[in-house]
Amino acid sequence: SFHGYVKTRVDALQLLYAAHQGIIPRITRRLDNTERHSMIKSGAVFIFCGEESGIKRWTDGLLWSSSRIDGDFRVYREISQRAGSRGGYKKAYSGQAASNSPRLTSENVRSSNAQSGNYQGIFKPKGLMKK
Repeated sequence: SFHGYVKTRVDALQLLYAAHQGIIPRITRRLDNTERHSMIKSGAVFIFCGEESGIKRWTDGLLWSSSRIDGDFRVYREISQRAGSRGGYKKAYSGQAASNSPRLTSENVRSSNAQSGNYQGIFKPKGLMKK
């Protein structure tokens, strides 16, 4: 949909308005595996309407930490594996496109609240963050 950095609530609202007006495209269906590998990278912003797309909850094949509040946003950190209910570990998809994508680092999150807590997983080195 858009590539950039959403820093404030106003940024987010402007993007929603632009998508509503047709200035920037909305996601109208779930991404397939090829699209996931090529499109999900640092700076990618995906906007969708639940009624239009049928998407009730965004899924992208990556593993994410529990959410933490950072101002007006919920922030999630990418994890490389998560402890399963039976003590095993679940791993996210791996692929050349995913491993070569530019990544945000933990230094990019200013809120100490977003950096603390029990994430029930292992942070992925140079992993993505999502708001």
